[in-house]
Parts: sequence; structure tokens; C-alpha cells
Amino acid sequence: MMKRLILNRDRVRNWAWRDRSQPSITVQSRIQGRPANCAVVCREGRVLAGIGVEVVSALGLQGPAIVVRVVENSDMMQAAKRIARRLELSGFFGLDFMIEDGTDLTYLIEMNPRCTPLSHLQLGTGRDMVGALHAQLVGQSFRATPSVTQSEMIAYFPQAWTSQSEFLRTSFQDLPEDEPELIEVLLHPWSERSLLGRAIDALRSVGKTDLPAQGYVFPAAVAALAASEMSEV
Repeated sequence: MMKRLILNRDRVRNWAWRDRSQPSITVQSRIQGRPANCAVVCREGRVLAGIGVEVVSALGLQGPAIVVRVVENSDMMQAAKRIARRLELSGFFGLDFMIEDGTDLTYLIEMNPRCTPLSHLQLGTGRDMVGALHAQLVGQSFRATPSVTQSEMIAYFPQAWTSQSEFLRTSFQDLPEDEPELIEVLLHPWSERSLLGRAIDALRSVGKTDLPAQGYVFPAAVAALAASEMSEV
């Protein structure tokens, strides 16, 4: 608790300790496959826009995504529409899935009630969440904007840079180029630069065997990307 309060300057995670609430345990069947997720924006239970991706590379088997591939997955978007309609949601949320190897069946894992890394991207009609929500709030018809990239691969900042991802050069780099100070802070956060942060990292690393710097690559996702490129050729 003290580490999160002092080092991360994060008070939100201490609310549970203050309220003395107990964490719940959720048990799920293990699905052998590759992770995927979608992000949507909705208004009064109706999905306005959304983006679905499969994870190509991540920080470990259960860590955050480094590089993703934009996909058309009707199962993910249908799940988002049903959840938004049933809960009458307004705003942004994301869903995490596992796509089973061999069958390509899509299993819902969890819901994240927040803006996920995809939420700000403008990828054309139906995939511009900020533009779609703005049009709803001001009462105007949505005007489609050109996609910021034609690449299917998106490298998340700063994860792809700090992990030295092998896919960085071949992906769209979601980099805030017009804000150099923000880039510097995200690449070298205060919590890592401080003496306390370095000491905690050193203690955590004792006796641990880390994965390679570039993280874990999901072979099925790379194979799907290669197949799509070959079909275009």
C-alpha cells in the first residue's frame, strides 16, 4: 500500500484497503489459444464504434500487449453490443478474449470499464470512437475521417519501445510525436528513475528468471498475419 501511495502516487488502489473489502476469486477454464480484445464506445446501451485486435506480442504470457493486429471478429463485437445493451452502458469499455487454437472459437475472459489503448485511434468508418461519441454529444451526423494508418499492425507506446519489440519497424507506431515531454516521461517514468523505484525493482528481481526483453510472441497471430499478406500478394 505504501509503495503504491508513495512511488506510484496512486491513491485509487488503496480504497479497497481503507474500506476493508475482500477480493473475490473467479475460476475459469483454461483455453489454449491466443489473446484478443476489443474496445468500444456506446451511448445508452448502443455501441457507436469499436475496434477489435489480436495480440501478436505481449510482455509475457499474461502481460499487457506490445503489438496487436487489427481484425474483423464478429463474435467480439457481438459480445460488446449485447453487454452494452443489457447494462444500458454509456462511455468506453474493453473486453478481453481468448481465441482457441484449432477451433478459432472466441471466449470472453473479462471486461475493463475504462478507456483501453485502442480507444483514441481513428481507423476509419466504424472505428473512430472519439469521433462517433463527439457526434452523438453535439447532435451532429458522424463525418468519417481517414484512417491514421493502412497497416494492420499497431505498436503500443511505450511498451513496444521499452521492450525493443521485433515488430516495431513493421507496425504503425502510436507515438505522440507532437508532445516530446510526454514521450520522455512515458519512456522514463519517475517511479523507475527514483532511488526507491530502483531498489524495489532490484528486490523483485532476486531469484526470478525473466522472459526475453521483447516479450512473448504468439505464433498463431504471426501466422495469420503472414497468411493475410500472402493472399494480398
